[in-house]
Amino acid sequence: IRDSINAEYGNQNIFEDPMSAAWKFSSLLPALKVPATRSSKWWLIDAGGHRVGRLATQIVPLLTGKWKRTHSKTVPCGDKVIVINARHVLFSGKSWETKYYRWHNGRHLKEVRAKDMLLQKPENIIKHAVFGMLPKIKTKKEVESRLFVYPDEDYPHKIQKPTVIIPDKTINDTILPVLFFILILIKTVTLY
Repeated sequence: IRDSINAEYGNQNIFEDPMSAAWKFSSLLPALKVPATRSSKWWLIDAGGHRVGRLATQIVPLLTGKWKRTHSKTVPCGDKVIVINARHVLFSGKSWETKYYRWHNGRHLKEVRAKDMLLQKPENIIKHAVFGMLPKIKTKKEVESRLFVYPDEDYPHKIQKPTVIIPDKTINDTILPVLFFILILIKTVTLY
């Protein structure tokens, strides 16, 4: 591949700079086959105290590589994501009691409540949410293998030196409790 690319684009060293390599091709597919372009980064996310669905919506773009300029659906170019403290995730409302995880074991339908799943295998709660949001394409299994979820703070990938990401808190988590407090104050002031 290197000789054919050098013959077409001269002796420019496009293997050193993956971003310049991607934009020298008329199509991104040849550039994505270059290993330097497909190199993945390691991310670390602390899931403690965050809601499962909102956390999953921030993990999926990292796994699929949608934030990269060289994103392609046919070639997996996403990064590797480590999620710690899966035991301390949150659900909204009564989801701990009403949400069920269902699967077939070949003969019977098995189901487990979310509260029981948290006690048995807390990492499966995040995996189930993230895998359900991934696009249903041929490279889904390879993308799924890039997610590492651990129930506590210990993880074996410290040598990769992952970049720490603090998940976003949405308007419901930050502003709405303050607004409700202000409304209660206004009501109490007007009553007296």
